[in-house]
Amino acid sequence: MTVQTLSVDSHELLAQRINHLVKSRTGAPIRELFVEVDDQEVLLYGYTTAYYNKQLASHVVMNVIDNRSLINKIEVI
Repeated sequence: MTVQTLSVDSHELLAQRINHLVKSRTGAPIRELFVEVDDQEVLLYGYTTAYYNKQLASHVVMNVIDNRSLINKIEVI
């Protein structure tokens, strides 16, 4: 297992954790939630009907991403 493989695995684990946290803390009102993680940033994608849900997702994620930037591309429709 290489360092790059470990990095990809840790990114995937963090993405799964974030996905679970957002769904559990927001009551799962974000449809098609997709989380992408790399060394520098976390991107959130999906759809919701309330801006509050988008903000809540950001708040939940900020508590677990350490020094990464958050880019919240969840669309309010």
